Amino acid sequence: MDEEHVKGIFLKVLIDTVNNRVIFAESDEDFVDVLLSFLTMPMGTIIRLIHNKPPVVRIGCLNNLYKSIENLDVHRFRTEACKTMLLYPRNAAAAQCKRLKLNIDDGEPLKYFICNRPDCILLEYRVLSHYKGAICGCGVDMDYEMGLCEKEPKRRGDRGVFVKGLTRLIISDKLEVMPASTETSLYLLSKLGIMDGNTIEECNRYISEDEKLYGSIIWNPSWAQMLSTWKL
Repeated sequence: MDEEHVKGIFLKVLIDTVNNRVIFAESDEDFVDVLLSFLTMPMGTIIRLIHNKPPVVRIGCLNNLYKSIENLDVHRFRTEACKTMLLYPRNAAAAQCKRLKLNIDDGEPLKYFICNRPDCILLEYRVLSHYKGAICGCGVDMDYEMGLCEKEPKRRGDRGVFVKGLTRLIISDKLEVMPASTETSLYLLSKLGIMDGNTIEECNRYISEDEKLYGSIIWNPSWAQMLSTWKL
């Protein structure tokens, strides 16, 4: 496999061969960081991700709300930026998520806009927006894009994003994240009533960039069921 062109993550998966089900998965910080990044996503982003790609999963009436805003004429909003804020909300942890090995958020990179009044920028409101056309406190549209130099994060000797690097963690079939240990493994086996070790099979699953993680993991009652369809 050409690692220069394919990005992905390998999971070690324990399978109950009798009942044809996944018991748990074990991974390093790469996959766990991807899971934790879901918690940073605005609701509008989650709805957009599951709304645009099948299978469509419904989150109560929020799908209808998103679709209605999408279809509403832009002239109904205070500014075009207001509609953009609702349909494409920015992630406050975008800088951290850029370092993920797999980032399923297809939103635009963060941009910064200010109004073009020098006195406002330097003396008065001194605000900026991630959305072009948002209204400044002075009443002027913020249409001027400001270039900001992002500093490289200081290295702390590990490569994790949200969790420490070189960390092994277990993910249960109910998406519980726990330290990888013999005690945790035995607990999950007993919880599922598995007493015979001969019925357990260990294999690897490969998750690539195009996997529908947002649908198959977050919204599936037992996300581990989807592992059986992923690449060996």
